[in-house]
Formats: sequence, structure tokens, C-alpha cells
Amino acid sequence: MDGDELADAAGGGGTGVGGGLDGSDVAANGWTATPGGSLASCIDDTTLDPADYITSPDTSTPVTLGWSVPVPAGSWDISMNVSRTGGGGQVRLVFLDAGSAAVGTSLWQAAPAVADTLTFAGVTTTAQSTQFRIEVQP
Repeated sequence: MDGDELADAAGGGGTGVGGGLDGSDVAANGWTATPGGSLASCIDDTTLDPADYITSPDTSTPVTLGWSVPVPAGSWDISMNVSRTGGGGQVRLVFLDAGSAAVGTSLWQAAPAVADTLTFAGVTTTAQSTQFRIEVQP
């Protein structure tokens, strides 16, 4: 992936996760919100709104956001609208506990050149998650 990664979550999946996307920014790391405001507010859509999204500064910098409601241990499906500019690239989600330790990690998925909804299915968490990280790689 040669350019920016764009993400916008619509709904989510699993009880407590879809409604929990309107949390907080934990570590922005240069990611930006369009049209502005917090990063978390741009990916909390119940219905997809392509006018608000977040953009990564490059293809290797993650962003960490907090859930508005902690997500208990279990198996979760998260849907996120993703697109990229430039060459290929991948994205994944990492569920984190309060100490920022990983308690569940999705598989890497190819980031499409045209915005499309990716479902990170069956992400198993071994403990309660209070935050999550979106990771990108070339």
C-alpha cells in the first residue's frame, strides 16, 4: 500500500461491540479524522456514512481506540469499510485489555482499492477488551 488507509466502521457485530465503537481516542499516532473531531466519532456509524472516516499517515502506523463499553471474552465479528490508495496493503484488528496487551487478533485482510466492507469474523478474545488497535501494513 503506497498511500493512506481509510476506515469507517458501520455497526460491527456481536452483542456489545457494534454499539461500543463510539469510544475514545487512545493513541492517534498521526491518524486524522474527516471531517474532524475525534477518530472514534468517525467510525461509530450504525449505518455507514462515507462522509466521515479516519486516515492513516502511512502504511505501518497503528491507531488505538477505546470501546465505549468493555467487550467481554468471546467470539466477535466486526465489520469495517476500508479503502486504500496506491499499491496493495493489509489491515487487521487487535482487541486489547486495559493494560494494552492483546487479548484477540483478527487475520490480516487485503485492503481494497475501492471502499468495501470487510468483516473480521470470529475474532476470539481471551479476556475483556477495553480498547482496540487498527493495524496496517504494506
